[in-house]
Parts: sequence; C-alpha cells; structure tokens
Amino acid sequence: MSGLRGALHLADPSREPWFVAADVCRCIGLENNRKALMALAAEEKGVTICNTPGGPQRMRTITESGLYKLVLRAQPDRPPAGRRREGG
Repeated sequence: MSGLRGALHLADPSREPWFVAADVCRCIGLENNRKALMALAAEEKGVTICNTPGGPQRMRTITESGLYKLVLRAQPDRPPAGRRREGG
C-alpha cells in the first residue's frame, strides 16, 4: 500500500468516531465498499445522516475498530491481526 488517497470524514465528531465508509475504502484502495463492509461485525458498521453540500444524506459508516480491520485487510502481504507468520 503506497499511502492514503483522499480525505476521511467523521460522521459525527461530537461522539465516538464513526468514519464514512466510502472515504475509508477510497483512501486504502478498496474499490467495492459494500463488499468490504461484509467483513465487519454488525456493531462495527451502520448508517448515519451526514451533512453534505447537497444537504443531509444517509451514508454507510464504520467504527474505529472497523477502520482498523479494513486497513489490515487492504494489506495482503501482512498476516491477519492476532496471527503470526510461520518461518522467517
């Protein structure tokens, strides 16, 4: 992974951080955010109404732990969290 591509938006900065899923997926190079979100537990994803220049819109959002899971999944050369590589 060569780095972030774009900006991340918080769905509601006054609460726990919930990130706009489409932003996260774009930044880490995942093309299909719907497919990426299937890997997350129900409590790690949701829908939040966000204010946009075009008015309020419903957006898929993820928690901070969901963000970390997606980042780790986007790095195929790394072992999944909690697992060790065999050898070398």
